[in-house]
Amino acid sequence: MLKAQAKVKWILEGKDSTSATIQTFLARFLILALNILCGMLTARFLGASGRGEQAAMLLWSQLLAGSLTFGLPWALVFYVKQSPEKRSEYFAAALLMSAVSGCLAICAGIVIIPIALKSYDFQTIRTAQWLMLAALPGLVSLTLNAAFDAEERFSFSNRSRYFLPAVTFFFLVCFSVSQSLTPVTAALSYILPSLPISLWMLRRLWQDYQPRWTLSLFYYQSLLSYGLRAYGADLLTTLSGQLSQVVIVSLLAPSAMGLYTIAFSFSRMLNVVQASMATVLFPKTSACGLSENLARTAQAVRISLLLMLPISMVLGLCGGWILGFVYGDEFRQAASVFRVLLGEVILMGVALLFSQAYMSAGRPGFVTVTQVIGMTVGIPLTIGLAGRYGLMGAAVATLISTTIRLAWLWLSFPRCLKVKFPSLWFRRSDFVLLKKIVART
Repeated sequence: MLKAQAKVKWILEGKDSTSATIQTFLARFLILALNILCGMLTARFLGASGRGEQAAMLLWSQLLAGSLTFGLPWALVFYVKQSPEKRSEYFAAALLMSAVSGCLAICAGIVIIPIALKSYDFQTIRTAQWLMLAALPGLVSLTLNAAFDAEERFSFSNRSRYFLPAVTFFFLVCFSVSQSLTPVTAALSYILPSLPISLWMLRRLWQDYQPRWTLSLFYYQSLLSYGLRAYGADLLTTLSGQLSQVVIVSLLAPSAMGLYTIAFSFSRMLNVVQASMATVLFPKTSACGLSENLARTAQAVRISLLLMLPISMVLGLCGGWILGFVYGDEFRQAASVFRVLLGEVILMGVALLFSQAYMSAGRPGFVTVTQVIGMTVGIPLTIGLAGRYGLMGAAVATLISTTIRLAWLWLSFPRCLKVKFPSLWFRRSDFVLLKKIVART
């Protein structure tokens, strides 16, 4: 009994890389399960067409919030780790700048939405504009999560991340039980929880960081200097994840948007392992040497592949049945698209982990260049292939773009960081470490 309690305490409170990764993985797994439950409710109650309308309403607040971070979350983690004695000033500056970014996102969304959703009815357009208000707490929460991560308080950061889908699921259940679940109320269920959760995070961090407001431009310039170099990567990561959905909203019917949204979101379940590792990897490697940085990154990639490849094979074989069982028979036709996106999400996760090595080495600009290369290929491919081949074309374009980004990151290690290619051959030590992790949990 005492041994079991010790394991639980280590997982929930430990700050070493392994326990922090497990904490983050468990939180992301819970988020994944909650998102699947939310998707089941909306898909079964609204159907493909209604699910597409809901996705169109939410798309722009999420897209613009993710597009106007200006790299502040990355910059805050980097400078808090590099200069912990100035953490209060950096936190205050990042908080103010993220609030300004949120206001910019709201204004941009109100202008863009009527143009982008011109094929949708007036109610959908107007609701999407009102939902842009969520961009402000959304952007602030990204900075708040980064502040938790910078202090390596991953348990608090993870808690804030899974509170949002938990409250969303509660709202969806209430609306469905009362027979009032519509595309509008479903969209509101995703938006309303963001404000109280952001306020809870702010209260906890205010006590810890004790922000000091200053008129000195030094902190703002420092954050922008690093942030803008990381911003391109941040921006293009957001766009690459949402681009295919933007194209489908513009070119195809709401039912197609509903099918693609389900296939895309369900395939992201595999990203839980690599995203968990990446969340922990950047704060842990920002203060260590290049050789240790590369060794940790390579091992994280190898272990993630050991976990993900078998799971992806099973999901690929059973994709049609799973989609039909979870979301309804109408969504079985998205099975082939789902299989392509499964392959893409594995490559995307490897690229994400490799990117952490460049970010920790102070080369965020190179990650931006990598994303530009992928997007330069991905945008015309998505428009061309989605317009001609529909959902499958959009999925294949996403796969090609991700493959190019991963290849560029891999080939650039010797040229950019002056190190050897990270070894991806599985080693005995990887299996030993994985066995220890499993044994400790």
